[in-house]
Amino acid sequence: MKKIKLILWVLLFLFVAAFSASVYIENRELIPVKYLHLEGEIKIFWLLIIPFIIGWIMGALLMSFSVLKQKRRFSIEHKKLSKVEKEVENLRALPLKDEV
Repeated sequence: MKKIKLILWVLLFLFVAAFSASVYIENRELIPVKYLHLEGEIKIFWLLIIPFIIGWIMGALLMSFSVLKQKRRFSIEHKKLSKVEKEVENLRALPLKDEV
């Protein structure tokens, strides 16, 4: 299963790299850019890819907060489970008393 997952990630990376290369090759012309007080020329490719990369990074950061929260919650629940399992083992180890 891990090999299939690795192969899929490699194929996805190759697809994105090939797509990015084709977009770069097709969009080499410079365009004027005015942003606030900044003026200059930039290739269309960079104007397309920079917001994509920024969005990807922001999405990864926001997702990491959720993952860390779930890991913390799992750790707390795992500690509770261990405590309950120890209690059960202690109760099983006690000898049974017959009341007559």
